Amino acid sequence: MIYLPGGELTMGYNRGNPDEKPEHQIQVSGFLMDKFEVTQEMFAKVQLPNPAHWQENPKNPVERVRWRDAKQYCNERSLLEGLKPCYNEKSKGWECDFEANGYRLPTEAEWEYACRAGSNAVYDFGTPEKLRQFAWFAENAGEKTHPVGQKKPNRWGLYDMHGNLWEWS
Repeated sequence: MIYLPGGELTMGYNRGNPDEKPEHQIQVSGFLMDKFEVTQEMFAKVQLPNPAHWQENPKNPVERVRWRDAKQYCNERSLLEGLKPCYNEKSKGWECDFEANGYRLPTEAEWEYACRAGSNAVYDFGTPEKLRQFAWFAENAGEKTHPVGQKKPNRWGLYDMHGNLWEWS
């Protein structure tokens, strides 16, 4: 995991989809985030069934994961490592105890802050022409996922922040 310092971010995108508007300033406190997407190998380690379509490599990210399963993974990983789970499995929405020391999904603001690595640009690495160096996407992925960490990380050392899979936050 990598510690990301707190900071300010212009969140949203006025030229994007309606749910990305309006751009607004937010403050994010420091937090920890996994360096890589959750792999099928990590999912298996906490003894959850692998829902992935592309299962040929245990280093591939887990895909086709439901929201509840992502939260359950966080709780199981927490228990495996002797930490207090963040999610209350008995509550309807699996509310998160942000004071717990276990694993949790990043908030939408935390994820966007982490993805931009302190920049207010759409891509922390600059122009979209460089995307191929940092991400798997329709034009270079062959319509499948790839093992995590094969592309360049962002400035904060986080891999696959663009492409390979959609992220839960």
